[in-house]
Order: sequence, then structure tokens, then C-alpha cells
Amino acid sequence: MLRLRGPRVIPPSKEAVQGKTILHGHEVFYLDEIVQRINARSLTIPLDNGCVYTKKHKRLDYTKTGRLCAFNLDTYGLTAIKNIDV
Repeated sequence: MLRLRGPRVIPPSKEAVQGKTILHGHEVFYLDEIVQRINARSLTIPLDNGCVYTKKHKRLDYTKTGRLCAFNLDTYGLTAIKNIDV
């Protein structure tokens, strides 16, 4: 079970998830950190790159956000497509 500590989630132990990877969103991560977690085969992999944040933002560096991410579980491959709607 995931436990909350403030706004962040503390990931469970490897034993608790029995070798599975946890994919999550709803918290924006920059693309380089997403790729780093995938390459490291991290227990938790964020997939939210804030695809709606394509313009200047008070908290986020919009040059590192604005992509819709998809993750292939079989190949551990990431597809990140820049938002074309906003």
C-alpha cells in the first residue's frame, strides 16, 4: 500500500509490489527525470509531463513540459509527443 507524506507518495518496498513497476501521473515531472527513472528501472515511473503546460508558468519550466507520454510495458520504451492542441 502507498503511504502519503504531505503532497508526496512514499513508494512501497520491492517486496510489497512483488516485482511490479508502479506507473503514476497527476504530478508533473520533467522529461529528463522520467527518462532517468525508466533507464534505471525504478520501482516507480512517473508519466505526467504536464502536456497542458506549453506556456510560461509560475512554478514549472514550460520548456521542459508540454508532452503527452505513453509507456510500453513490454519494451520499457517511452513515447513523448509535444502538445499540438494548445
